[in-house]
Amino acid sequence: MQDNIIYDELISVIQRKNDTFRTACEAAWSLIREKSGQEQYLCFFLRDIDCFDINIADESKMDFNDDDPNFSSVKDLERRIVHSLISSNPSEEFFYHNICQKINDSLLFPDFSSQVSFLTCLWLDSRIPYFQLEEGCLMENEKYQAILEELSPLLKKANFILSTDLKQRTQRASLLMRIAEEINGKEKETVFWAYVLSRTSIKIPQEQILEIIKKAISEGKLSIEPGE
Repeated sequence: MQDNIIYDELISVIQRKNDTFRTACEAAWSLIREKSGQEQYLCFFLRDIDCFDINIADESKMDFNDDDPNFSSVKDLERRIVHSLISSNPSEEFFYHNICQKINDSLLFPDFSSQVSFLTCLWLDSRIPYFQLEEGCLMENEKYQAILEELSPLLKKANFILSTDLKQRTQRASLLMRIAEEINGKEKETVFWAYVLSRTSIKIPQEQILEIIKKAISEGKLSIEPGE
């Protein structure tokens, strides 16, 4: 019930000021910073409200960095703060607690504008929401290469599936899963999926994604209707 109340409060203020991602964050932070349970509200905003689920009122104003001349330095600082925090794989509670401390640190963010810029960068950061991860499978490179060589025929087929034109992503995924089912052993299967990920994981910065969206809108190739 408490989560529903927080969600309703945040969505209500964001939807009244959702011209850009920055103004949405400005509205959210205006609410959050006044709350006695500030950390809980901030955590909920970053964890449970997806920036791309918010309808931007003015499609021509999808930039979020126009109102702060120090935005570039804040963006760089945000990247370093998040990198430093997640490098030790802390608990989710510890992560959001520290984020709350950082945004309230007047030496880092001396005014409301810089705090909003920091929150905007966090909201658009692909590493947010944060999750504490298990260690996963670690493997020496020599062993990894040996398994790659053993799986070579299957990897060639996987490479073809990844490269050829197919009708749907689900079609491609199901074909890859069939290959994985032929592999005996978790380690070998893990190496197979590591290879697949290495072929498909291309990192695109959030600002580049926004530029692509803006270009598509300006060329009439994309239209965002309220409620979609």
